[in-house]
Amino acid sequence: VHYRLPLAENGTCLFLQDNGCSLPRDARPWYCQLFPIWIREGDFVRMTPQACLVTREVKRMDGVVTAIGLSRETAKEYYRALCRDWGMDTDDH
Repeated sequence: VHYRLPLAENGTCLFLQDNGCSLPRDARPWYCQLFPIWIREGDFVRMTPQACLVTREVKRMDGVVTAIGLSRETAKEYYRALCRDWGMDTDDH
């Protein structure tokens, strides 16, 4: 069982506002703190939903990581925490 934030009928998060997430960073689940990035086989992968402010405004992956207020190492730590909490093996080699 995984908890998730509530979604609107169109599938977007209810906390997503025009200027980004309205929740304080430390109140967001790991997934939300990482969004719109994921890590696959040690590489950063970018999700590209058009409702995402970062997706619309930042073009390069390094800029995405910076724009969401993380370093690459912190993003990897959050990803490992998410995998641990969700009972997944990390592929962050």
